[in-house]
Amino acid sequence: MLLQLLPGKKLCDVFRDYKHPTPIEVLRLLALDSGQDLESATVVLVIDGIQSFMEHPGDGLNRESRFYSALTNIGDFAVRNSFITVCCTATVSTPVDQFLVYTHRKRVVLPVASLDPPSVRTNNNIIRPVFDESDHVIKVLVDDCGGHGRALESLKEAIDEEVRHGSHNVGSLMNRLYARLHDRYSEAIAITSSTAEAMARAILTRTLLQPDDVLPGTNITPDRLTIPGVISEGKETSVKEVHRGARLNGDLVFNNHHLELEFSSGQVDTKSTGYSMDLAIPTEHNNVHVREGRHCIVNGQSAPYGDSFLGLDTDPFRMEVHQCKLTTSGDTDYLVERTKAASEDDFFILFTSKDRLNVELPPLSGIVDGSNWKEYFGPFAGKAFIFATVGALDINTATRKDLKRMRGIGKKIAQSIIGERTKKYFESLEDACERLPKYRRLLRDFNYPHAE
Repeated sequence: MLLQLLPGKKLCDVFRDYKHPTPIEVLRLLALDSGQDLESATVVLVIDGIQSFMEHPGDGLNRESRFYSALTNIGDFAVRNSFITVCCTATVSTPVDQFLVYTHRKRVVLPVASLDPPSVRTNNNIIRPVFDESDHVIKVLVDDCGGHGRALESLKEAIDEEVRHGSHNVGSLMNRLYARLHDRYSEAIAITSSTAEAMARAILTRTLLQPDDVLPGTNITPDRLTIPGVISEGKETSVKEVHRGARLNGDLVFNNHHLELEFSSGQVDTKSTGYSMDLAIPTEHNNVHVREGRHCIVNGQSAPYGDSFLGLDTDPFRMEVHQCKLTTSGDTDYLVERTKAASEDDFFILFTSKDRLNVELPPLSGIVDGSNWKEYFGPFAGKAFIFATVGALDINTATRKDLKRMRGIGKKIAQSIIGERTKKYFESLEDACERLPKYRRLLRDFNYPHAE
């Protein structure tokens, strides 16, 4: 474009002779264009993608870097005669306090609104969703976007390209989506190649590392890489912090311990009132003292108490009890489950696949249902929940597109299944294997409800 505007000039000469205006000069020109004086104008300056200023991954923590110098100069706008408010955006994958060094200057971190999947108005004046979430694969991908506008936009572009190419292959769709997300968010990758090399070097050379000293060549401590949980051993925490995302009533403070999973040898009571100081529970490997608060124990099958439980390191001693139910109807059922599983002073939490359980929670109680499943367990468990709800594909009703998405099934096998079931629905796995013997291994992955 510069060469077109400046014919006969060399690009290197243009760059050499170019004198860029200062931000204030640009703002003065804008104010002049709108008929205002900059000193009396109100300016909101939005700087998008400030991570592009960075020359090295740790520049935000280095006060000597050009990136940090740029941030300081941006902040200086606030102390000029003009009223200038600056808002910066950045695409990063680490918390802000780990991305920018501490400063006494006032920083306000604005939350990013999570967007619902959009709808569009068609030529027939009909409003329809952009994404067909009745397709469980599309629903999983939409949920994985986490309400981020650019990610949703990338997903729509990838789906449209798949449609244009007449492809219904999940692998192809994921490759297209990955390429678009990587193109837009590549600067947000938390671990750089230099950090990975430093980690590999320390591992291969068996370097002795101190937990609180940084890994040579990085600003990361070994604790950051090896800690088995987000809450440190022995740190005081609370039920609300551990069970973030659940609907809760009440809270308990206790000392956190990294838990070991054990399986009870039989059915045991899960109420704290039944545990003396020296009572131990027989498990598959050893006897466990619940009061130590270092084990999560899965109860014996069909136990008339809680399904799993653990002791909380608190005074007085309390228990945390978990109960899993496929469905439950309301307040009465919830109270029945709580009463049989936990003492009044214990914390009790119910997990159910019901869409939303309308229940008034008693004190020290919680619930996770379909309405907050993803918020509690995270996007990957939410993904598992969607597939658990959908279940295996019904071989008699699965669409051609769904069949082709299954591992090992292409256009030819999908057509064979559809052609055979058109003659007569498959009654069972045995029936399907008899009629399509070449695909016996693939046919095991389907659901076979009795055909009417």
